[in-house]
Amino acid sequence: MAYSIEIKNEVIKKISEGEKIKEISDRMGISVPTIYKWRKENQLDNKNMDDVDLAEQKETSKEIKRLIKLRKFDDALKYTDKYPDNPVIQSQKVNIYIKKRKYKEAKEIGKKFENYAPIQSQMATIAIQEGDYEKAKEIGKKFLNNEVIQLQIEKIEKKLKEYNPFCKESKESKENLELLNKIKTKLYYELEEIDLQEILQDKELTEKQKLYVALAINEKRKNVKNIKELAKKYKDSDESKNINIILQRIQSNKKQIFNWEIYDNCLGWVLDETLKNQYEQNMKKQKENEITQRKEEQRKQEIKEEKRQQERKKQNQIRKRIIEGKYNGDTDINIDGNNIKKPNVQQFFKSELKHEEKHKNNNDFKNELKVQVQQDTAKIKQQNEEIQQKYIYTEVMEYLIEKRKPIYVKMQSTDLEKQREGISQWDKLDDLIEKTKELKENEDYMKNIYERVTRLKEKEENQIRR
Repeated sequence: MAYSIEIKNEVIKKISEGEKIKEISDRMGISVPTIYKWRKENQLDNKNMDDVDLAEQKETSKEIKRLIKLRKFDDALKYTDKYPDNPVIQSQKVNIYIKKRKYKEAKEIGKKFENYAPIQSQMATIAIQEGDYEKAKEIGKKFLNNEVIQLQIEKIEKKLKEYNPFCKESKESKENLELLNKIKTKLYYELEEIDLQEILQDKELTEKQKLYVALAINEKRKNVKNIKELAKKYKDSDESKNINIILQRIQSNKKQIFNWEIYDNCLGWVLDETLKNQYEQNMKKQKENEITQRKEEQRKQEIKEEKRQQERKKQNQIRKRIIEGKYNGDTDINIDGNNIKKPNVQQFFKSELKHEEKHKNNNDFKNELKVQVQQDTAKIKQQNEEIQQKYIYTEVMEYLIEKRKPIYVKMQSTDLEKQREGISQWDKLDDLIEKTKELKENEDYMKNIYERVTRLKEKEENQIRR
């Protein structure tokens, strides 16, 4: 007897729900051997499907590995999203996030696979890179039998003993670290003056800590002389190698970003979160104030320009009436020029009337006066254009120079991608500033760049309001 696919599916469903084959047979009138046969076929189908899916996932993992080698991270991520529950593929996804410095996204995956050692080893790597050694140690305690993770913990301990003079968990060591973190934050943001002599006299810091803080400050200030003196003083010490590397760096003519690696390794300092937040809030407020100030200055310039336009219009009306012979010097308003010196209108008319009496040719007088008015108008127009051009150039240059500040901060970042991006942006901005200086007399160029700057300012102001 042939059964429909719907009946077969219903029987398989009942079996999967836990109903016994004998009960299904009695209730549905289907023989027990037939039901057993259907169950076996279903199990075989499921096994084949699992094998196919597993093979597909292995091939996908190989493709992801290939794309990672080629540094085609975005393409690789598309494949990893297809298998969110495959730990091997998700470990590859974490690897991509680590390379892209997207630690937050990587940690989310780490929470999902808390018991999968390879991913937790990657979490330890992130913790080490962020300087969170305690977090790495916690992972090490959980995976005592994992050789890779235990090697990571051994490296941490060795590193702390070699470089970190305050590796012991004492109260004094923590105070040292807090002080060093604040010094690094001040150096990083360069918003607050650092007194080197005061640091060198600080009794809480060791000689090694003082040495590397002095090196960092002098390198930031590009003080070659002081670093040479330190290199000479410590030429026979264990630190001579690092000092010579720093000396070569500061003497190089190549444009370089500040390299924190030696200092981070030797001092173990990180950015102080409280001070960092304070500086960033201050920078944000300063930027908002500057935008507000620029807006006010712009408004003042607009008001001045409106007054100039009104005055120009008034002058043109008076000149027109003079030419037409309809101007009354006793009742009408006198010309009040800001940019050129004007004669008294009443005196002007008295002298010109005498001139008319002497020369009876009224048309010649009007033509002569018309030419004079045109010359005055051209002169006023030229002066206003020069003032406007100078204002536009000043506004543009102030904006471009101001944009250097956040780019400079980005160039100091420990994130290599941010550093490269900052250097690229700095070079482009330098080129634009030089070009603007060269073409400041070019009216079309200045008008175009001024319009672009105005649009960018408006966009920034809108973002701040949001």
